[in-house]
Amino acid sequence: MKIVGNSLFQKAANSALILNYLRTHTSCSRQQMAEKLGLQPSTVSYIVNRLIKAKLVEEIKAPVPKTKGSGRRPIQVQLIPEFGYVIGLDLQVDYYCTVVCDVSGRVLKSSKKEYISGKHDFKSLLIQSVEDVRKTLDPHIPVLGMGLAIPGVVNRQTSFVKDSWTHNLKNSSLLEFLDETFPFPVVIENDANCCAQNILWNHPDNESDSFIYLLSRFHQRNMVPENLPSIGVGLGLVLNGELYNGVSDEAGEYQSILYTKERQLKWQLSLSEEEMDRALVDSDVQKDILEELMGNMTLILKILNPRALYIGGDLASNSEEIWNILRSEFSENLYALEKKNCTMKVVNDGVYDPARGAAACMLSELYAIPQVGNGQQDKKKWNTLLSNVVEVNP
Repeated sequence: MKIVGNSLFQKAANSALILNYLRTHTSCSRQQMAEKLGLQPSTVSYIVNRLIKAKLVEEIKAPVPKTKGSGRRPIQVQLIPEFGYVIGLDLQVDYYCTVVCDVSGRVLKSSKKEYISGKHDFKSLLIQSVEDVRKTLDPHIPVLGMGLAIPGVVNRQTSFVKDSWTHNLKNSSLLEFLDETFPFPVVIENDANCCAQNILWNHPDNESDSFIYLLSRFHQRNMVPENLPSIGVGLGLVLNGELYNGVSDEAGEYQSILYTKERQLKWQLSLSEEEMDRALVDSDVQKDILEELMGNMTLILKILNPRALYIGGDLASNSEEIWNILRSEFSENLYALEKKNCTMKVVNDGVYDPARGAAACMLSELYAIPQVGNGQQDKKKWNTLLSNVVEVNP
């Protein structure tokens, strides 16, 4: 489907600009949006009126001015949060985390559930998790879409999972399954990339941002498939304001330089199986993991020169201890990075970061400015755009 150069495309593009502006501003007048976005006032009024008709936007009166003689209060507009829900689901081998957002991206509720036993079928687990979430929602408010975070090599555009060892998925196309199973669009993304997307979504003004999110997971041994490690590590890479996936979607797939091929398991670290299994409860093992990770990350940080390194996941659960180790063992490295304007940030409340980021992946699709393209996949993306309500309500 060719969508460039016609009135439908132009309406959707202008609508997306207006919706994104409203998303990042509590409220504003039509005139303010026209000035900030460089659009004709008549264009803004045309689109806003149709967004109001679609019940995605509403009019409100501006606050009462503090000084007298300021004239009539202008009519402002704002998003209606109750237009729909967006679900973010972080599906792991031994638990899942969910967040539910309104259309503005504000988190309404969050939850975490651990599984009683291992060896779950991925598709059954996904269906049950979504059913659990939807039972808690107002049935009169539609679900606009869902973002799904899983470990492994994932192509977000095609819903193709090249490898996710925790869910026993290898070269699996999930597009047809997701389309047939859920009555709303679903985007699937690597969990570390979702963490990075969460930061991008909440800081939209810094278009040239570059940073790395280091995500660590410590799983229960009895929940992990046989002959696979109980620790997973991944990197979410953002370069110049964009997630970087690499040519084969494997950017951010971590492996320590201390890893040796003689090991039988598909490990990312040099630790023994017994040491990894103690990571959840043994602070000494956690210290060894951090030291090995930082020894590897120092080189990566010097090469990429990002603004920040975010340390999240299970390793960051005790931020005070993490900082003690960093300052005692890597003080010279920290100083060298600070001289290059790179800072370390420990995300000590990041248990829901992958789920929040998964929701942000879906929200970014809903608010996207349409792109040039052809084919069925582009048609599917076109149909998910929030800006399409302008065309639906002419």
